[in-house]
Amino acid sequence: MRDPEASGERGANDEKMPASDGDAIGSFDMNVGTPGGSGGEGHRPDAPSMGIDVDEERERVDALLEVTIGQGASMASIYAMVESIAGAAVDREFEPVTVRPTRERIPSTDPESQQVVLVRASVERSRLDEVESQVDGLWEDRAVLQPFEQSTDEPGGGTVAGPADPFDFAGTASASVAEDSYCPDEAVGSLHDGSVTEYLGVDEVWDDEVRGEGVVVGIVDGGITAEGRRIDPEDRNHPQWPGKTVPNVTDGYPADSWGTTGRGWMWHGNMSATDVLGVAPAAELYDIRLTGRFASSLVSAVDWAIRKHEETGTPHVLNVSAGIYQRVWDPEFAENPDHPATRKVLEAVDEGIVVLFAAGNCGQGCASTKCSLRDDPETDNVGPSDSIWGVNGHERVITVGAATIDERRLGYSSQGPSALDEDGTKPDICGVSHFEGYNDVDSGTSAATPTTSGVVALLTQADPELSTAETKTVLQSTAVDIGESGLDNDTGAGIVQADAAYERVRPSSTGSYGDWTAVTGDLLYAPTVVATADGGLELFMFGYDFGLYRKSHADGAWTEGLTLISDELAGLSGPAAVRNGGTVELFAVGPERDLYRITVSDRDGAGEWERVGEGPCLFAPAAVARDDGVDVFAVRGSEGERYLYHGRFDGGRGDWERLGGVCTSGPAAVSTGPDELDVFVRGGDDAVHRMRRRDGEWGRWESVGGTVCGGVATTAGTDEIHLFVGGPGGRLQRTGFADGSRDDWETVGRPSVESPAAVARGDAVEVFAVAPNTNVLHKTRKPS
Repeated sequence: MRDPEASGERGANDEKMPASDGDAIGSFDMNVGTPGGSGGEGHRPDAPSMGIDVDEERERVDALLEVTIGQGASMASIYAMVESIAGAAVDREFEPVTVRPTRERIPSTDPESQQVVLVRASVERSRLDEVESQVDGLWEDRAVLQPFEQSTDEPGGGTVAGPADPFDFAGTASASVAEDSYCPDEAVGSLHDGSVTEYLGVDEVWDDEVRGEGVVVGIVDGGITAEGRRIDPEDRNHPQWPGKTVPNVTDGYPADSWGTTGRGWMWHGNMSATDVLGVAPAAELYDIRLTGRFASSLVSAVDWAIRKHEETGTPHVLNVSAGIYQRVWDPEFAENPDHPATRKVLEAVDEGIVVLFAAGNCGQGCASTKCSLRDDPETDNVGPSDSIWGVNGHERVITVGAATIDERRLGYSSQGPSALDEDGTKPDICGVSHFEGYNDVDSGTSAATPTTSGVVALLTQADPELSTAETKTVLQSTAVDIGESGLDNDTGAGIVQADAAYERVRPSSTGSYGDWTAVTGDLLYAPTVVATADGGLELFMFGYDFGLYRKSHADGAWTEGLTLISDELAGLSGPAAVRNGGTVELFAVGPERDLYRITVSDRDGAGEWERVGEGPCLFAPAAVARDDGVDVFAVRGSEGERYLYHGRFDGGRGDWERLGGVCTSGPAAVSTGPDELDVFVRGGDDAVHRMRRRDGEWGRWESVGGTVCGGVATTAGTDEIHLFVGGPGGRLQRTGFADGSRDDWETVGRPSVESPAAVARGDAVEVFAVAPNTNVLHKTRKPS
């Protein structure tokens, strides 16, 4: 986990090992295992090396040590464990932080009894290898986090300079301005005269009484001097004290000093906070101060935000206008997706916090002098593929570049692809920067990010369930494109437009939902539902005793209790049910993970379970009635294969055919005509993928998008296919297909912990989800 080249060391073969892949899958191909499908995977090339020795004279090295210890271990026992390692001295000012294990160690870590903890320590340089051999991981804590604001000593700069570089790499370097670059000296627009908010379309959103109320934005920065807090005397006595405090700051980290100081980064945090409030004036702010220059401070700050969100549901948004300018400042932080800071940020994303990072100020045009290496211009970290480092450029965060209200990219805005998303496009979006705000010129991607975070706060007020991925999609799909058509590595999708984005997330007018009502509880897997001939509903599920049960809905009410259908099969999945004439056919995974079927007749009751397909079946199957028969779909596979198979039952057992794919959920299927089938499944990239059968032929897998964390369900209405998925944070989400187009994704609610179920009755759709307490919940969707 240490970079041997950066530290002056070499491996046995004198070669640099390639960086490992990140969480981003890149260009995902669902058409695997299909006739004509592909099977190759992209290879991530080695990242460039700076070939510079950093601080080799120090006898001790600050490091984050990663150790596995029992759940509930006390801080004293954690410290004692590390202090028993010869050569390591614990830094007790750093409170140990839990972190997810690296991908390599996940299989060997038992989350029920073990936890992975980060402890900061000072390690003797001569004993680094010895110490590393006694812990799960050793990460040199060398990343120098700095604000991404252009200072006045640089082309096109603002008015507040950042701190001196601890490594002083840029001390003698100077940035030059390319001829075709846009690097203005003066402010372009102002928060004070309304030109910035008018350009962004914020006024139209405010007219709808949406100003960020109820939304909390965490400012992960160098500190804020907040209204109502006792400002540190050293701030007030500083010769550059701006004499300004920031309103709406209600909490923060560290607990004893939030809101009291910002001088470490020359009140850069005040600028970030002010720019958020300039767009979302009713939002609350948390001052989440980076207490040191190193990546460990980012770990601690984000960990505080996660724990706060677990307790209160806030902050909703994290704004990080800082990062590293050069790879050599910390090669592991820059390029390794398993770095603890990156893992901790991804925990925040998974917790449901929308996370935005500044891209950086090392764009080819008028890059910051901090991007240049002294006496080595050949390896300056400037321009495409060489200017967005570490978690700032991870695929799962929103990376923000900088442009002005006259729709021109600022020449210093860093360009992708990023080190952690080499096959993707970064930045994702551009925010507005270089305007009059807290300073005479609020500049850099440092200012672009909080104006974008302010827009996100408005969107979050309109739809509190938005995830980072959903927010990114909304911002990109409504941006003003100022570069190459589509996504590009200079400006992403273009400049954020608040009014257009807001229109995308306003409460949906395509349908209205009733309230969730509890139907029953104590089920083992997700239920399935069918409509009856007389307009009723029948819900089928396995109970904890493995019995198959039915609950009916007729005349506007659910029957009391459950009816046992069969207790002969130890079901290993939820059932799939389809009404075929006067009978209901149910399919489920049973012993040896083979596929079984049982028929329940309105007249004769239930038959016996029969084996109808070989396993191993990995998830619950899907079934759909068509042309006096039943089409069944099941994901089968071994040795890493997860292919979808299709079987036809029309009086006997039909042959199974392989449809392929990389399926990570059970399928959902629907028929809209005599020889028309649509099947949906979650793919290996966590998006929904669809395959259609028309005129006797299957097409290819195509991505529908979305982010699926659970299962999928589908049903056909009068003139529309409805698709429901379990999305991030337990949110149940829906889209629809009609006349060759697809609806935008809409949030139905957030009770789902299993695959949803749905059935259409005319224009209405009955939707079912499983709450965390295993209650089955039901609501009805009716067209507007």
